[in-house]
Amino acid sequence: MHRVLTVAETVTRDAKGRPVHSKTTKSQASKRALSIPKALADLLSEHMARVELSAASQDSFLFEAPNGGPLRYSNRRARTWLPAITSTGHAGAGFHDLPARTPRSW
Repeated sequence: MHRVLTVAETVTRDAKGRPVHSKTTKSQASKRALSIPKALADLLSEHMARVELSAASQDSFLFEAPNGGPLRYSNRRARTWLPAITSTGHAGAGFHDLPARTPRSW
């Protein structure tokens, strides 16, 4: 791994909250490469090995719903995000409330 995540596709939600996979991002500006710290790259490498993904698995999701396909935002939020932030004493915090970090701070 080169410690870079590339955002090239997106999953949006329809009016009923169901995931809709798109082969493109909302705009050209949405396509980007993000540097990640070594610790995160190591965790992602372990996860990829566990779920049998490789660089050749470009049409697969890194994280899938239990029955395959993209994760549903509402399920993931209710089952994972809300319990996690509540247990840390940050009930009500949203994803964008996380502090921004630059590669130099890693």
